[in-house]
Amino acid sequence: MKKILYLLLCMMPLGFVSCESEDEKGDVVPSSLEIAASSLDFDAAGGDGFIDMHAYSQKVTAESSAEWCEITEVTDTKVTFKVAVNEDIESRLATITVATPQEERHISVLQSGVVCTYDTNLEYMYDENAAFEEEIAFSSTLPVVVTIPDEAKSWLSYVAVEGGYKFTGKANNTGSLFRTANVTISSGEKSVVYSFTQYSLSNVTFDDLMGNWNVSYSDGSGSSYTSQAQIGYSTSKVALLVIDLVDVGRLGFEVNFENGALKIPMGQPVGTLTNGWFLYNYPTADGNPIHQNLDYVGKLKMTSSGELQIVFGEDWASQGLLGMGLFMYTSEQPSDANCEGGFTYILDLKLSK
Repeated sequence: MKKILYLLLCMMPLGFVSCESEDEKGDVVPSSLEIAASSLDFDAAGGDGFIDMHAYSQKVTAESSAEWCEITEVTDTKVTFKVAVNEDIESRLATITVATPQEERHISVLQSGVVCTYDTNLEYMYDENAAFEEEIAFSSTLPVVVTIPDEAKSWLSYVAVEGGYKFTGKANNTGSLFRTANVTISSGEKSVVYSFTQYSLSNVTFDDLMGNWNVSYSDGSGSSYTSQAQIGYSTSKVALLVIDLVDVGRLGFEVNFENGALKIPMGQPVGTLTNGWFLYNYPTADGNPIHQNLDYVGKLKMTSSGELQIVFGEDWASQGLLGMGLFMYTSEQPSDANCEGGFTYILDLKLSK
């Protein structure tokens, strides 16, 4: 009996030391704020988020580092917040600080930017004023708005299809040369304008081309020019194209209008210089005349903005011809033998109005 008592007395001091050691260390101290669940990742459309927590009946506060991430309600068990639409393509990050009087937690909220893919072909042209159907690829992580001008709603409509929109245009039976609708497709801060143009050049006559035109051309030396031109009839009823050539003056060319194209015949006399030499127009490939009776052909084109153009020389390019040159001759019978060189060159000729 005495042996047992002695043994107990020896053990008791050891037990008291162990308890005092754990109290002094403070190893077991419960947290005053524990995050249980959260919704923290958002796409560009934004939405409502939450942070569930255990605060053990303590007062909880919450602050956001960004205006687009707005705290809407705070309790001792939950923080709710609202993420605004991100109309930029860049992702963004906000920090929500949740705190009790004893401690705080910093929680990141990530929102991705707009993901928008779209068709980069912006202009659609339909000859002969024909009816059409056209699918335009356009998709976004944000809502998409399609805007058709009021004046085009009677003939142009659309429906949503997979990956974009299908536009349907009725045939243009109004008798007009052309009509254009500029349609805007937008999502967030991204807006793209697509133009749909119906036109018909098959019924254009020479009389339709008469009047003033804007002119652009180059001279083969790297210089480009803009000027004015007139299409009309001479007093003797000859069809003429009169061009105001920079640093040269006004020169007239006889023209023909056939099969929807304006043609300048080569080898025609254009004028006489003060020294008595004669100017004739001929095609050129290297700055020298090619004495062939070809036509410098200008084809009619319509742009999406409704600009009528006459573009010359597209068929010549495949033949290696640069354009039209005005060459000087000592005789009214042009030949290589009496050619005194080029006076000026009219390359890449284009009329527009």
